[in-house]
This record gives sequence, structure tokens and C-alpha cells, in this order.
Amino acid sequence: MQNIKRYIGIDISKSSFDACFLSEDGTAVIKHYRYDDADISQFVANVCEDDSCVMEATGTYHLRLAISLYNSEKKVFVVNPLSVSHFSKMRMNRAKTDSKDAATIADYAKTNDGCMVPFIPDAPEYVEVKQLLSLLDLLQKQQTQLRNQEEALKYASVQSKMVKMSIREQRDILARRISKIEKEIESIIDKHNHDDFERLQGIPGIGKKTAAVLIATTSDMRKFENSRQVCSYYGLCPRLFVSGSSVHGKSRICKMGMSRIRRLLYMCAWSAIKFNASCRSLYERLVEKGKAKMVALVAVAYKLVKIAFSLIKNQTTYDANFLHKKPCFLT
Repeated sequence: MQNIKRYIGIDISKSSFDACFLSEDGTAVIKHYRYDDADISQFVANVCEDDSCVMEATGTYHLRLAISLYNSEKKVFVVNPLSVSHFSKMRMNRAKTDSKDAATIADYAKTNDGCMVPFIPDAPEYVEVKQLLSLLDLLQKQQTQLRNQEEALKYASVQSKMVKMSIREQRDILARRISKIEKEIESIIDKHNHDDFERLQGIPGIGKKTAAVLIATTSDMRKFENSRQVCSYYGLCPRLFVSGSSVHGKSRICKMGMSRIRRLLYMCAWSAIKFNASCRSLYERLVEKGKAKMVALVAVAYKLVKIAFSLIKNQTTYDANFLHKKPCFLT
């Protein structure tokens, strides 16, 4: 007997998940599972070869089930929650429950069949680096808070010696931990992907930290077909705001990507303007045309990402003369 293809929408929470089994004929069955090994195994066993399992990216919660399905050679897709949210609003759904969300995801899967990208788990080393990056971001925020508190204390009428000493000690501890984590990130990437790590550092403006971050956050660019997708992933793509003859808003970048990496790329862009002739030429050309300096800086960051993508995909080294011939952004 031939299996009937089903679209399985999965809504995941910390301790449980709901699955909506939607057949091509519109029949839907919703089941509730505990998020433990026994129920995950039971669910995976009920998934047929032709079924498409679709879930939203929910931080780290979805990974356990997604990887179990992937290891069992099932078709699994992890989609952007914003896409599902817009789809739900378009359908004018009013109720929001776990079972209803699972049904919405299944409906989304059926509507977008053939357009979704299959889930591929990150390599263990990239997972570890991403965890280190999250910890690094937390420690850097704490470092900024201590720095601000120390600055505010200077203007207080009474300055506690104990508070000043404690802040200084904590800042020293954080500085050592941050340095240790950054070295560990670089060490992991250098060990598992030495060639691409060295290749990216050959781009004037990109150092060890940025090279490691670009490789880890994109899984060595494996998940992207072109450089524009990578730039969109980081939230660097321009977003036009024009409609008809009367609406002519300012064009801005679409900040739907990774703000932490974007800040790092901005710092690299400033460095590239000084030491990378093609980036400096691009920056100066845009400023001369009346573009704001921040717009020109974003264009340089955009160009750096495109260069990085090209070098990794083509397995080539940086060639300044070649890059001068092909501007990568606005002209």
C-alpha cells in the first residue's frame, strides 16, 4: 500500500511538542507528545518516508527533535518563525494555542512545499563555537555595565572604596575570561578549518576573530547559495521604501539578521577603509556622491562579506587587483 504524503507541523516548547499530521486531502490529526527520549522515538517511528516535518527555529529547543529526524533520514525543515507568523496573519487566524500553531505550521508547509530548505545540522565544532560566542556576548555586556558603573561612580558625592575595588576586580576577571574564550574560538576554527581560516585573514580588514566568526556562523558558507543570502543573514541587505509617485522614504538596511556580527563587521569595515584599497575607494566614492558615512560603511561591510563568500566558495586567495575590477556594491 502506497503511503499518502503528509505535512507534519510541529510546535515545540521546553517540555512538550504538538504535531499536526495534515494529509494532502486536507485531513488533519493533532497529537501531543512529551519532549523526552521515549516520545521522540515514538514520534519519529510514526513519520513515513514521504512525510515532510516542519518546525520553527526556537533557539535551541527545536534542535533535539530536528537532529533525531535528520539522523533517521526523515525529511525535516526548520523555518523562520516570522514567516509562519505572517502566514498566520494572512489567514486571519485569531486563536493561538500549541495545537493551533502546529496546524498553522502544517498548513504553511503544504502551501510552501518545494520552497523550503532541508535542515542540515551544524558540525559539532561550529555548535561549540556558537555557544562560546553567546557566552562571549554575555560577558562583553557585563563588561560594558561595569565600565558604565565605574564612570558614574566618578561623579558621585561619596565614592565607596569597596565598590571601586570590586568593580576593578570584576573587570579584570571578565577581561581574562573574554580573552580566553576568544583564543578558544580561534583555536577550534584553526584546528577544524585551517585553510579557510587563513584564507579569510588574507583580506585586509578581517582579523582572526572575524574570520572565525564568519566561518562558524555560516557553517563555512555551506548553507548559502550566493553572497547576497549571507549578507541578508547578517542583516546587511538594503531595504527600499518607495511606492508610487509620492512615497520616497530613505533606503535602510534590513536589520533582520545578527546584530552582534553586524557590529563586528562595522569595525572590520573601518579597518578595511584604512588598509584595503578597493574598500577605501568604494567608501570615498559613495561619500563623494552624497551618501551618509554610515551608508558607505555598511557598503564596505557588505563588500567584505561578499569577498569572504567568494574566497571560500571558490577556494581561492585574496587578489587585490582582481577585486579592483569588479565593484561589489553600489556604484
